[in-house]
Amino acid sequence: MKWLKKLIVVVIVLVGSFFVWVYLQVRALPMVEDPAAFVRTFDPVGKQSVYLQTGGWEGRTIRSPLFPHAVLILTQVVGETCHFVYESGQEKNLSTEGRYTNRDPFWNVFWVEVGRCLEGPKFFGPYQAARNWP
Repeated sequence: MKWLKKLIVVVIVLVGSFFVWVYLQVRALPMVEDPAAFVRTFDPVGKQSVYLQTGGWEGRTIRSPLFPHAVLILTQVVGETCHFVYESGQEKNLSTEGRYTNRDPFWNVFWVEVGRCLEGPKFFGPYQAARNWP
């Protein structure tokens, strides 16, 4: 029975240490006062995109890479329009970019998603929101 108490203490210390480590990573992220305005003016040129694993049985589900891996909440900021033109047998994608935030409600951080019709989305971030979102 004594070994069980020691095991529980070790598990609690390890999990607590992991939360502190993630918390310190989150605190080091760039702070954004207004995420919607930030996403509208975000310029992805020259920035490295990150990989966020998408999947799920009921449509698209993205989980946060930060422990405890909460499901990200998708919010559309700028709508995209799909427009294709065919010239000389070539298809041109003249669609506008859609911009979204993918928010981790546990840590109050978000990733910027930029996508166009029939092109895979690109994710940038994470960024820390200055205050809690509704």
